[in-house]
Amino acid sequence: MQDQTKDITATPAIFDGVLYFPSWNGNVYAVRARDGSLVWEKNLSELTGLNSTGLIPNTNSTVARATPTIAGDLLIVGIYGPAVVIAMERANGKLFWLAKVDDHPLALITMSGTAYNG
Repeated sequence: MQDQTKDITATPAIFDGVLYFPSWNGNVYAVRARDGSLVWEKNLSELTGLNSTGLIPNTNSTVARATPTIAGDLLIVGIYGPAVVIAMERANGKLFWLAKVDDHPLALITMSGTAYNG
């Protein structure tokens, strides 16, 4: 899997023996900690219908660069640009909701979220 992920700049989130992390290739991965086997992978452009802003050098896909946040059965992921936050079902990576948090074309999400009180 290493050759396929491109660069990974986020610390993985870990829950119940599964690591969750985004890659600069535009995917989010779920991988079993015990053996490194792939649980699922989702391409952010395909999942959300969002296009790359074109502002990120050497990247032509929608990407996330921060550690995902685990909130119960959901995985919360901030899209680097456009500034959108999504919730994915932790079990299978299916899109649960999507929210644009800033309309400015240069707005970026660079930090992880924090789950508070559910």
